[in-house]
Amino acid sequence: MVLNLALHLQDSLRQFNTKKPKSFHEEMLWNQQIQQKFKDSEEQKKLANNRLQEEKFNKILEDKVRKRKNYIRKQINEVPESLTRTESLEIDKSIQSGEVKIKEDIKNKYHFLEDSDSQDEEKIELRKQYRWALNTQRFQNEFEVIEFLGQGGFGNVIKVKNKMDTRHYAIKIIHSNVKHFKNITTEVKLLSRLNHENIVRYYNSWMEVYQTSSEGSIASSESEEIYDDEEKSYDLSDVYFEKSDGQEENEDDNDEDDNEELIFEDEARFLYIQMEYCEKKTLRLYIDKNPNKNIDEIWRLFREIVDALVYIHGQGIIHRDLKPGNIFLDSQDQIKIGDFGLATTRRAKDLQDKSGICMPDSIQSLGFTGSLTLNIGTSYYISPELKTERGKYDQKVDIYSLGIIFFEMNYPPFQTLSERHEILTNLNNANVIFPDDFDENLVTQKTIIKKLLNHDPEVRLTSKELIHEFLQRLTIEDTKFNTVVESATANPLSKTFKYIVKSLFDQKYDEVCDVMYEDEGNRLNKFYNQKNILLQSKVQEILVSLFRLHGMVRIQTPLLMPQNKVHELSSDSPMTVMDQQGQLLCLPNNLRVPFARYVKRKRIQNLKCYNIDRVFHVKLPGLQPKEVIECSVDIVTPSKESSFPEGELLYILENVINKFPILYEKNCTFIVNHALLLRSFLLHCNIEEEQHIEFFKMVERQGDNKKSMRNILKSFHVADHNIDFSLKLLNKEEPLENIRKSLEFLLKSSRKISDLAYRGIDQLEKVLQYCEMFGITSTLKFQLGCLQKAYHFSGIFFQMKLKYYKEAPNGKKRFIQHTIASGGNYAQLVQKFKSSSQTANLPTIQPNVVGALIAFDVLVHILYEEKYEIPNKSDYLICSMEEKVNPKQRFQRALKYWDKNISGTLLYETQESWEKIKKICENEVISQAVVMKDSSVKTYDMFDNSQGKSQRKKKQTKGDGFSENPIENDPAAKSNDFHFKFVHINHKKVHGNSKIETAICSKLEGSLKWAPLNGSTIQVIAADLSKEVLDEIVFTNNLSCDRKNSSAKNCKSKDKQLTREVNESIKKLKNDNCGDCIILYSKQSDTYIIL
Repeated sequence: MVLNLALHLQDSLRQFNTKKPKSFHEEMLWNQQIQQKFKDSEEQKKLANNRLQEEKFNKILEDKVRKRKNYIRKQINEVPESLTRTESLEIDKSIQSGEVKIKEDIKNKYHFLEDSDSQDEEKIELRKQYRWALNTQRFQNEFEVIEFLGQGGFGNVIKVKNKMDTRHYAIKIIHSNVKHFKNITTEVKLLSRLNHENIVRYYNSWMEVYQTSSEGSIASSESEEIYDDEEKSYDLSDVYFEKSDGQEENEDDNDEDDNEELIFEDEARFLYIQMEYCEKKTLRLYIDKNPNKNIDEIWRLFREIVDALVYIHGQGIIHRDLKPGNIFLDSQDQIKIGDFGLATTRRAKDLQDKSGICMPDSIQSLGFTGSLTLNIGTSYYISPELKTERGKYDQKVDIYSLGIIFFEMNYPPFQTLSERHEILTNLNNANVIFPDDFDENLVTQKTIIKKLLNHDPEVRLTSKELIHEFLQRLTIEDTKFNTVVESATANPLSKTFKYIVKSLFDQKYDEVCDVMYEDEGNRLNKFYNQKNILLQSKVQEILVSLFRLHGMVRIQTPLLMPQNKVHELSSDSPMTVMDQQGQLLCLPNNLRVPFARYVKRKRIQNLKCYNIDRVFHVKLPGLQPKEVIECSVDIVTPSKESSFPEGELLYILENVINKFPILYEKNCTFIVNHALLLRSFLLHCNIEEEQHIEFFKMVERQGDNKKSMRNILKSFHVADHNIDFSLKLLNKEEPLENIRKSLEFLLKSSRKISDLAYRGIDQLEKVLQYCEMFGITSTLKFQLGCLQKAYHFSGIFFQMKLKYYKEAPNGKKRFIQHTIASGGNYAQLVQKFKSSSQTANLPTIQPNVVGALIAFDVLVHILYEEKYEIPNKSDYLICSMEEKVNPKQRFQRALKYWDKNISGTLLYETQESWEKIKKICENEVISQAVVMKDSSVKTYDMFDNSQGKSQRKKKQTKGDGFSENPIENDPAAKSNDFHFKFVHINHKKVHGNSKIETAICSKLEGSLKWAPLNGSTIQVIAADLSKEVLDEIVFTNNLSCDRKNSSAKNCKSKDKQLTREVNESIKKLKNDNCGDCIILYSKQSDTYIIL
């Protein structure tokens, strides 16, 4: 009651205080204003309510989209490899059951950004980076974007036109921070190996680097090429170089916790893969859009798929993700198999994923599916052995997938997803249940499908058997043509054969081929620079001097050799070419095989030789072959009784390391094996001798890690209880002295096995004795699993490895391992070649041949990484900065230097600035420039080079210039005789200082040729300190004692003691007047400073 009274009182007061209109007109206007305000207020409320309802509706609609898609996934228990038109329409209809249709922006979000928030900062940043990826300089210069083809978790696929050849290509742009980037790089490597008309053609790949500032803007970018041997190894025929972080190899193909997570850092990398563009989209679209398919057309397409599988499986590759969405059709309706992201080269693998199937996100694809499946296959196409936990599988998993594909090709398109799920599930049944409406006339097709879908892999057909049993009759015309060609090529003297060869060589000049044939496959081009070339020359000089010390001469074998059965021993096929007579000739893929043929044909019995030359490896057609520089060392003797040559060979290889003091303190190990011991072990495992070559080839092809070795042993039917013991034995490294104890089980085996084992052990023990006689200090270890190129050797064989720890950028130490050389006794390989026709009637000789291949490229790379001192290209750069100095004056100056055997690089053009001269000196690796002016000639140090400074120390005159006439110090005018005395200062006791002294003497004698120190005694303090610390010591020796001690305190704790010892040694030598000169030598950086 009180509240009602208050309200009534409030209304009365409001009416009393309200201003009353003075006239009727004013009252009418006042009423109109009140009505307008009320109307505006109602309209605003209505608009606000409409906006709220619209937002609510959009949110509900998006939720429906998400829920509907999740429901479909649960129903069919798979993710469609791409949303086909039929499936997309069905989903759209089910979602659009309401009165209002889905708006275009929601449709686009449904197709391209599934379950994502448009305000997600990571998504925004990712889109920004992809926009940048399309605007890089290389991409803009070479390509024109035509249209977008597809998008997914790994990246985008776009259609482009090459501006040079005007052809269309498909390019995948992939964000490298995706955790599954390993699968993508796998696809690049596998594609680069394949060349078949029914496989998507791979053309090129490269990487672009996207760098952002803290605000997320682009800071800088760079482009780099991608090579299949860049990650961890350089493929150097049978010598390889690898890096390891010290952890065991991860053998799991599919990690359970892997997902499509993107990790945004200051630097992001984008991988570009340029591939063939297929205009007719995919086989999936062909199946769905053609309810009444032509039977002949289906047989043709099926045959092309099988042909591609025969080729893929012949390369030792398993696709593992074969389905209609990964099979494309080009403009000529020709089959092209693609998407090798899940392919593997292993013959058999054990699945680690317990479920066997992972459910990746689906993608919207307009005719092109990228490598976006995150695990093995799609469920309908997966063979039973893949679904089994820890299942073993081989190439026949692709045959099972082919069976489902062939069924879909012969069956009308599915009307609903539930129908597809039911029919394909029945086909996956062990009984292979066909639908009732399957065409009864397709008897042959039904038989093939049943054979392809057999759950027993042993019974299931291979791709070759499928062609032989069912498909030969389909290509009668092709078969006839092939028969004619084969018949012609079988007789090189026939007119038809000569006509075919002549037609091949009479092809017209192809301008496009000239443009496209590049040398991007050559890894050496990436490292092409003056410093690398100079370092190569220096390393070659050092090695040649070592080889000549042992009485070796250089032997260069012929570049080409005819194709031979020896090439069939290796899985690494040589680069093969054809001459005008139709003869197949091979480029060398290692230096050992050509030399073995050379020894046989020249009947060589006594020779010591070396060679440093290029070898070639097959690369992608259309590119230069991959070139690698190899160094070979070989010893040929008439007798096989002595192991002396093996001992000297090991001694030479150890001295290869000793010639470079920067490498000497690293752990050098010889891993030794013997062919007879390997034979006895394989026989003990019940692997017959006829199968040994195949065993070695499988190891070379699949790798020698534990998992591969286990599968290989299983494939040769080794008993399960023997496999674990065999793997342990193969991977065990032990001292050579313990070999009898570790192989006692072979010595107690059957007579044949024990005889082989005794002979092998005796020869290894003899080699050990010779190593002790030669004073070899490197560690010698025996490993039965040392199998690299084992089929080449008939006696001892080995690998020389360099092992050490190196500090990573994050401060942690990582384990580094390099295989520097490999070799052994290959006398048996020599006998596999035929004698020349001129010596065929002479008595057969069987020389003893031992040799090693040194990974020259690897050695140079290690020295470059370790900051080994690079020699100057020449002593001086001769140039001028004034036009008044004419070219004749510059030439006369250079001529004076050259006449006195002083090297100088003459620049023909007048230089504009000091900066340009300095840049030339840095690029050309010349540390001193002679600058000619109208009135003077001066020499300037352009950058720091300790060796160069020491060479010219005695030539320097007062002021900032050098002698105008440096030829007065002609090194040929005198012959210096140095006497070196050494003081070694190390962190710990090091053996073999004499070898270090020899290397230092060799270096200093060449460097001090300018110094007037004939007959002088030079004291060398060789310290295990860096050049920077030695510079500090030189500086402090001109200071007071207090300052010296203060400087020593500023050193790192581990260097303090050595710094004090160096200072004390300098003081003692100066006080005792020992020697005419003192040199500080850094063992770490292989540089020195003259006090």
